[in-house]
Amino acid sequence: MPGAKSPFVIRMDEVQKIIDPSLKELGFKQSQRTYNRQTEPGLVQVINFQMGRFEPPSTGPSPVPPWLKSDMYGKFTVNLGVFVQEVVKTLGLKPENFISEPSCMIRRRLGFLIGPERKDVWWNLDAPAENITQEIKPLLLSIGFDFLNRFASRSAIISDYLKFNKINGSGSPRARLDVGIILATRGDMLGAENLFREHLTSPQNNAAHLAYVKKLADELGINIEA
Repeated sequence: MPGAKSPFVIRMDEVQKIIDPSLKELGFKQSQRTYNRQTEPGLVQVINFQMGRFEPPSTGPSPVPPWLKSDMYGKFTVNLGVFVQEVVKTLGLKPENFISEPSCMIRRRLGFLIGPERKDVWWNLDAPAENITQEIKPLLLSIGFDFLNRFASRSAIISDYLKFNKINGSGSPRARLDVGIILATRGDMLGAENLFREHLTSPQNNAAHLAYVKKLADELGINIEA
């Protein structure tokens, strides 16, 4: 039947239906698989349930490219993020009515926050929804929210994000720029200058990136000249 939902989509809907009330009680709004909660003007916490999108072909001569991660079909993961409006503006991205997880400045999957392994985790959707939520819901509401609330304000991001990014985060190479942007919009130009200059000392910077950083600094009124 055209347009009919797959069993995995139905199961994902059932999982969300069980978790929804807890998230909405905490102030989250929902759009499909994504949830938003604003903690400061222009600062939004994001939760996203991502399903594996590719099913291995049962017949045919063409192999599935490795980058498709076909083994994720029938599974889902949980993406967490913190969106900061002024940082996204400097990237020239269009504003969103509802914030998607890829638009976030700080991003982490729930699995990377669990236990000492710190690895990507995808949960199977072939069990009853009640069984799945018994595992995923406590993790989301404890470890997941510890992560989100660690960066629930700009002051918290300024004081803690660079350390987290280096030790426990994704190692984003532009973390100093992002925090510098927040500092500049708060009027702390000296702090912003220091972070921009630290960023420019990276040996990985190429000519195009240096030009981008200089242009960004000029637009924000940040002096990066020694």
